[in-house]
Amino acid sequence: MKNFLESVKSFFRQFKSTKKEKRALPQSKKSSKPTVGLIWTLLIVLVLMAPVAFLRSNTALNNTNEIENAVASLSDSANVEHDAYTSKELEVFEGRVVDRFIEIPTDQEERTEALEQLGNYFATNVPLPEWGNFKGQRTLNSKQLFNIDLEGDRAVLQYRVNYTSVNITETEETEVRTEENDDGDEEEIEETVTVEEEETNNNQALLSIPVTAVEDGYMVIDNPYFSSIPELTGSGAVKEENPLENEEELPMDERETYESFLSEFFEAYASNEQSEMNYLMDEPASLNGMFEFQSIQQAQIYSIDGRIVALATVEFNESGINATTEEDFTVVIREDQNRYFVEELHHTLGGHES
Repeated sequence: MKNFLESVKSFFRQFKSTKKEKRALPQSKKSSKPTVGLIWTLLIVLVLMAPVAFLRSNTALNNTNEIENAVASLSDSANVEHDAYTSKELEVFEGRVVDRFIEIPTDQEERTEALEQLGNYFATNVPLPEWGNFKGQRTLNSKQLFNIDLEGDRAVLQYRVNYTSVNITETEETEVRTEENDDGDEEEIEETVTVEEEETNNNQALLSIPVTAVEDGYMVIDNPYFSSIPELTGSGAVKEENPLENEEELPMDERETYESFLSEFFEAYASNEQSEMNYLMDEPASLNGMFEFQSIQQAQIYSIDGRIVALATVEFNESGINATTEEDFTVVIREDQNRYFVEELHHTLGGHES
């Protein structure tokens, strides 16, 4: 039994852990307190700066939003102003101003009333015209909107006006009349009389009226003024030439049929009503008898992409008077059930694009 116990103790003794040798780590001779202090300082600075950074970023965002809103407001304002100066309401207002500004009555009371009406259209400090020294009248015959010139916060509307001025001048003349005196004898008596003479002039001019948009409508912001009507005549342009001149025309034996059809077509085009052209055209058109067909001055006929294209210069005579006019045409012709039909008609050379 004793031997058995010794054997068990010997068995468990081999698993007994060996006591580990203690090792000491080398210690730094320098103190770590400065490093720790620096770290804490940085942390405190970061904590303190965070709200400041947030406030600055929020302020920048607000400024950006304000700028964007301001830009949007300016854009909206510009659009509103642009719309205000292109609306039909402005044309109605200006039409009334033109009528009242041009028309000058003969009667002085009517003139006073007219100037009062005109003053309702004018802004403060814009002077009214002086009509006091003018004896006569001015009448508007016609007006036509010519141009709208946008200038910042105002617009200048230009009207082409046709008006008649009647200027009355007074001259003194001596008249001699014969009267019978108390003795029964005839006696010549001279007296001075005032004679009125009228001078009539018809004028055409460009009337410019500066206006600005206000809350409840429009006001004339500066003196209206007259100027000559521009001729609008340019230079350097030349008549359009035949765009198919490099293409080969149909031979003479094939041209005759189409030339005959063109003469028949333009005869009907000049004399028929539009509704009567259905049998000759896809899109009926005519001169409704205002002109008479005279002749085809020249014609070039081509076959382009399977279609017949004719370029023709046609002479017409205005009905009732001996005045002729020439017009260029491009006619695209197709054959339909053994007869010819105008598929396209253009009032120029080169209307057909091959």
